[in-house]
Order: sequence, then C-alpha cells, then structure tokens
Amino acid sequence: MSKLKIFAAVSAAALILLGTIIVHQLTGDRNHVATDSHTDISDPLDPTAASPETVAVNAITIIHTWRPSQDDSAWQALHRAHALLTDPIVRAAATAPDPPPRPIPEWDSWSRSHDQINAVVIVAKAALLEGDDATVVVRMTQLVIHPDGATTPYQTSLLRVQLHHVDGKGWLVSHYQPTQETP
Repeated sequence: MSKLKIFAAVSAAALILLGTIIVHQLTGDRNHVATDSHTDISDPLDPTAASPETVAVNAITIIHTWRPSQDDSAWQALHRAHALLTDPIVRAAATAPDPPPRPIPEWDSWSRSHDQINAVVIVAKAALLEGDDATVVVRMTQLVIHPDGATTPYQTSLLRVQLHHVDGKGWLVSHYQPTQETP
C-alpha cells in the first residue's frame, strides 16, 4: 500500500472522528446533569481552560476547513473561528474583506461538485511559552472530500501559530503564517 494511500486512510479516519465530535457538540443535550455513571465533558472547542496547542489545532482546523457549495469564500471559515481568535486576526474575521481577496482557483469547481475541503491539523512542535504569549508549530493537511466519499490531497503546510492568553478567555490565536522551520 503506498504512503499516499495510508496517509489518505489515516486522514479520512481523523476527519470522521472530528466530524463526529462536532456533530455531537452541535446536537448534544446541553442541559445534561452529570451523575456518578456519566461524566459531563466540557466543550472541546472552548478555549477557556485549553492549552495553547489545543487552541492552535482547533483554530487552524476551522480556518482551513471550507464548504465551497455553501460559502462564498474561505473568509467564512475564518469568521467561524472568531471565538478562538484575538487581535489582530480577530479583526480580519469580523468583517468580510472589501474588495474580496482573489478567489482560490479550484473554488468554483469544488462548489459545483459539492466537494468539501477538510483540514487535519497536528502539533509539529510543542508550545514555546513567553509570559502571556505562546508559539505553536502545526502541520496542516487539507483533503478534498468528494460526495462519493473519495478523498484527494490538496495541500500540506507547516504553520507557526502565535497565541495570546486573555484573562477570562484563555489562549487565543493572534496570528499565523507559513514556516519552513524544522519541527
């Protein structure tokens, strides 16, 4: 089995797990009272008590997971991540850019075919903490998920994610950019 097929299979399994968690969070009973036989698990996307690595992975996953048949542009994914962002990037997520950025060349064909682009993000280098600031390096792989379930690799990037700890809100992403640094 080729490395690409193994990577695609592992990535697809990770996407299914992420999708299951998100669906559960969106449809679960928010008023559930924990008993001795059940444990109340807090929202996994809540940054309040999360580590910088967790917030970085969650934010980059949301920002780079696109729904071309539902969204006008990738900006809408950035907007969906606003709860995990702080200045200066939260300002970019607040209002759609005018004029809009140059579209992703494949966007229209993805939209017509109802493809979805899912990001799989892993920590490549643990957080470097400096007071209320942290830097996490993540590896982000985007896969095109076709309506028939087939996947096509799109791109992989190594990203340096900068976070700032905000009192009462936890770690939030302030900036990210591609990096060539070795994890």
